[in-house]
Amino acid sequence: MSGFPADAPPRRPSMVDVLRRGAAGAKGGVGARALRDLSWRQTYAGAATYELDLACGATLSLRQTKRGELEGLGTGGTVWPAAHVLARHLERRFAGAQTPWSALDLGAGTGAGGLAAAALGAEAVALTDLEPVLWLARENVERNRRLLGGAAVSVAAMDWADPRASDAFANRDAYDVVLASECVLPQLYPLGPLVACLDACLGDGALGLLAVEQRTFPAFDPKARFAELCAARGLAVATVPECQLDAKYRADDIELWEVTRGAAPPAPAAALVVRAWGRGTTVLDVAGTTVTLEEDAAGGIGAVTWPSALACARCFLGDLLPLRVGPGAKILELGAGTGLLSVVLARLGCDVHATDVDRHVGRLARNLAANGASAKAATLVWGAPLPADLPAVDVVVCCDCAYDSTVVDALAATVAALWARPEPPAHLVVANERRTSLELLLRALARRGAAAPLLVPLLDAGADLWRVDCAPPAGQPPPVAIYTSAPPPADD
Repeated sequence: MSGFPADAPPRRPSMVDVLRRGAAGAKGGVGARALRDLSWRQTYAGAATYELDLACGATLSLRQTKRGELEGLGTGGTVWPAAHVLARHLERRFAGAQTPWSALDLGAGTGAGGLAAAALGAEAVALTDLEPVLWLARENVERNRRLLGGAAVSVAAMDWADPRASDAFANRDAYDVVLASECVLPQLYPLGPLVACLDACLGDGALGLLAVEQRTFPAFDPKARFAELCAARGLAVATVPECQLDAKYRADDIELWEVTRGAAPPAPAAALVVRAWGRGTTVLDVAGTTVTLEEDAAGGIGAVTWPSALACARCFLGDLLPLRVGPGAKILELGAGTGLLSVVLARLGCDVHATDVDRHVGRLARNLAANGASAKAATLVWGAPLPADLPAVDVVVCCDCAYDSTVVDALAATVAALWARPEPPAHLVVANERRTSLELLLRALARRGAAAPLLVPLLDAGADLWRVDCAPPAGQPPPVAIYTSAPPPADD
């Protein structure tokens, strides 16, 4: 704890407490993901003080107000989860930096992001917001003064519509990092002034870091509009990969965006475009040629094409995985379904062995043949002994195979059996929608220790990977996560 007296009244047991009690003796950990998120997102919800801990051992004690939005403070009176994600990322990125750095915090509210920067060694930090909120930032500066070292921390009013009128703007060229958390809220604050303020405050070579809890907005996609407005001002936007965030302080709906001055790199020509989705047939352009997949909406999980197959195919086509496949690479696909990924890999010259249960193999074989894929379709039942004629393979891929908690143990057993062969595969790639059963699969593999490959998150497949370019039957599908057993590429 920070050493400050607790000023929050005793609280009733929270959902975190309930989940923790329930998970303590549970086998399988079905509530693990919810507990992980809630354990830090909800601990200080409604409390007068938010204890923001840093891995270095420092804990910022931040005054927040429970009724900020009712008292004219807007959203700035609360420490939002995105600010904690930002603080821990700053620690991973800047703690122990050998060169001096400074930060400007836009829409600072309680000052969480900027004060974390100061506690982590920034030599100068400016906390800015509208005047009615600044008393909270000033109080938090004093509450945490002993943790800020020699950092010069200032608090100044700044209106995004006129940032040059702020005292903090005079040092615009001195800021190495411009921070913002929970400022992308188009239902409350228009995006235009925020982007204009970033443009005004972001000097050459400076880095903008925005922590955003993604929310739906009926008028437009906030992330796409933000990037569009930035591009119009010569600013490039990129998403920080999940693997670069703190292992504990992250969540599926929170992202960090990097903003830098300069045009975004030109997007490569789309290697896979969806022309028609579902309704019995899915049609795609793959590297300039047409792929048509027979489907059956009434045929169950394996009779339709899933977003994870799109994401995984785009990763292979774009060389986004830390492994290279090409002519001669031996690939085994488990649960190949309609065969999208197997078709793509066959067109890359791979020797593909596509497998599924009996009732789907006929359709799978027809799709492979209809699309000129020189791949074999065969039956493979998870949990059963491996077929005697199953060839040795280099890479095993699974797309949306963790769809049901009842199948994950059998799938993990098959993976372990593959790795127990005299010539085990070199890599395992798993692409899956974010389901509870995905967490169960990862745990099932981990329980097998050295008998199965250790999976690590490669990236969260954003909309650019799993998007459906036409209108799918029920809106855009949910996000996809990609895991691989391959280590990240070594730095040159």
